[in-house]
Amino acid sequence: MTAIRHHDPVTPVGGGPPPRRSRWWWVGGAFLLLLVVVSAFILGRGGRTETPVAASPTVTVAAPLPASSVVVSGAPSAVGEDTANPDGCLGGPDPYTAIVPAQAAATLDAVGAAGFARAAVRYLLVQYPRPADYATVIPQVYVDPGPPLARMANPQQAPQEAPEGTTSKYVRPAETTYQVTVLGDRADVTVSVFLELDSPDGSVLDTVRLTQRLLLQVVDSHWRIADAPATDPAPPVGTAGFRYYPGGC
Repeated sequence: MTAIRHHDPVTPVGGGPPPRRSRWWWVGGAFLLLLVVVSAFILGRGGRTETPVAASPTVTVAAPLPASSVVVSGAPSAVGEDTANPDGCLGGPDPYTAIVPAQAAATLDAVGAAGFARAAVRYLLVQYPRPADYATVIPQVYVDPGPPLARMANPQQAPQEAPEGTTSKYVRPAETTYQVTVLGDRADVTVSVFLELDSPDGSVLDTVRLTQRLLLQVVDSHWRIADAPATDPAPPVGTAGFRYYPGGC
């Protein structure tokens, strides 16, 4: 950056122009002053170039968590290495029966919210066959069961239905990820799982990655689902607070 300095003209005192020597002294003095200012500017910078540095993602390793404002994020870790890791198989391995036991076992902190949310996602997103006990389960796990029950009663048909007898199962549990934020009695959890569709002859039709955000609220000392809004795909682990579930199923 170049600084342009403006000097007001000096009006000489007395009659007639100043002597020529006096004028040259003024010019020389101004020139020396300019050299001093420029030299001080260069030395002050020290030759450094101000280059913006891209910020790297912040990764926070979870510690034991109270039921207060907290964000859990980090990298994969083995079962037992971190006491604050959620149980990725809370409620048991069967997605059709795990959700209610997981709700009963989930602690009222980030760990419990993440464990319950994975069981809820496994139940709500399983496709073939679909759970037959929605009418009894949804009122137990939702704050307001009316809207989800209405949606379940009128499901959107897939553009191309799978062959009759198709089954689905959750796979690649070590790659299941989550992000959780807890504030008081509310939690915001996003879970990403892999679902495999198997044809009646046992061949794999497709494997899809499903990501669902759940807004949870504590009701009667248990987590319940307040909303399940539209969800963007999960980013890579280590960004935006996403980490792996240890010991998922």
